[in-house]
Amino acid sequence: ISKQLTCCFFLFEGKTRGAFTLPKGARNVYLNETEDFRNVLGFLKMFLIPPGARHVIIQEHEASPQMLAIKNQVTGRYILNGRGEEARSRSFIDLGVEWDYIIEDDEETLYTDGPLHDAVVVLIIPQDNKTRSTLMYKYIIHEDSVPVNNNNVIQEDTYEWALKSWSQCSRPCSGGFQYTKYGCRKKGDSKMVHRGYCDVSKKPKPIRRMCNLQDCTQPQ
Repeated sequence: ISKQLTCCFFLFEGKTRGAFTLPKGARNVYLNETEDFRNVLGFLKMFLIPPGARHVIIQEHEASPQMLAIKNQVTGRYILNGRGEEARSRSFIDLGVEWDYIIEDDEETLYTDGPLHDAVVVLIIPQDNKTRSTLMYKYIIHEDSVPVNNNNVIQEDTYEWALKSWSQCSRPCSGGFQYTKYGCRKKGDSKMVHRGYCDVSKKPKPIRRMCNLQDCTQPQ
C-alpha cells in the first residue's frame, strides 16, 4: 500500500470560512488521503473522526468504483454501507445526527452537521485491486477536543486501556469490595484520551479487591 498524506491545521477565532462560522477556540481540520489498493482485500481503514466534530464532510475527489463505509468506533457497528446493502444516495439518522449521503457520477459525498457523540472510523471497500481512490475530509472541532494523534491516521495498537482508578468501596467497614476503572491511554506519551479511541472489545474485565477490612464500631 502506498500512502501520501497532506495535513494542515488552522486556528480561527470568530472568523468565517466557506459557509461555516467558526466560534472562538474552534479548529478547522483538513486532510487529504491517497491510498493505492493493489493487493488489498476486504475493508481498508482510512482515518478516524473524533467525538465532538461538527460540519463533517467526507468526499471523493474523483470517480471510483470503491465504496465508502462508516463504522462507530465505540460499538463497532456500521452506520453506512459495510453490511451488504446497496450503495445509494439517501439521508438517514444515526448516532443522534442526520447524515446526507450523495452519489453523483460515481463520486461519493457524506455530510453531517454533527456534533458526533462517538468517534467514527472511515473505511474504503475496494471493488477491484488496481484502482486508486482519493478521499478528502473536513470537520470543525473545539480545540479542547482535538485528538492527540495529529495526522489522524489509524495505527494499530496506538491506544490501550489503562487502569485509571478504583471504585468507591461498597462498605465503610467490615469488608467491602471495589473494582477497577479503566481509561484509554495513548501509548506514545501515556496521556489519557477519549475512550472512543480504544477498541471496546479489548477492554479488560474489572478486577475486584476487598477494602475497609476494619471492624465497624458499635454506636455508643
